[in-house]
Amino acid sequence: MVYNDFIFCLDGKNFPKVFNRKEGTFTILDTSKIASGANPRFGTVFSANVYLAGGGENKNMLYISKGITKNTPTDSYDFVGT
Repeated sequence: MVYNDFIFCLDGKNFPKVFNRKEGTFTILDTSKIASGANPRFGTVFSANVYLAGGGENKNMLYISKGITKNTPTDSYDFVGT
């Protein structure tokens, strides 16, 4: 799934990784960014939020990122509190 400079790598078996195309770096999400047991397989972007679902221990859980602005692009992969 792609959002601006970020490519979300989702396979349903592992914690998601995010590739930053601008910097050429990977960020592996951990429990400081998304709930433990979250291994989503699907994702999309609507109205300044990233939505991930399907996979892991909670297959029916929808994970919604923090609201994204021009000044906070890395909030696209912060799902704390969802």
